[in-house]
Amino acid sequence: LDDVRFVKLDVQGGEVDVLSGAPRVLACRHIAWQIEVDFERLGKRGLALEDLFARLRQHFTHFVDLNRLATGSRLRPVAALAEALAYVLQPGAGGTDVLFFTLS
Repeated sequence: LDDVRFVKLDVQGGEVDVLSGAPRVLACRHIAWQIEVDFERLGKRGLALEDLFARLRQHFTHFVDLNRLATGSRLRPVAALAEALAYVLQPGAGGTDVLFFTLS
């Protein structure tokens, strides 16, 4: 894990499951994660965005929404996740890819 710097996670709504099963990887604060955030796919698994956001706030300090249409500051603290990604709750909005990482 010392050599790993980046993880891309796109598992069609299974992100919470993967994060739950990856404590050793998540403990490595030098690894950045690109994670798909899609409310509709999470919902099909019986999850809400907050289920995912709660996990992310436990392990990362900052994020960048990679959607080219995203507004606001590019670099944000994970405490701002719900506000910044509220647009994915809109019907037909689809999802977005978000880069999560920890700043020392």
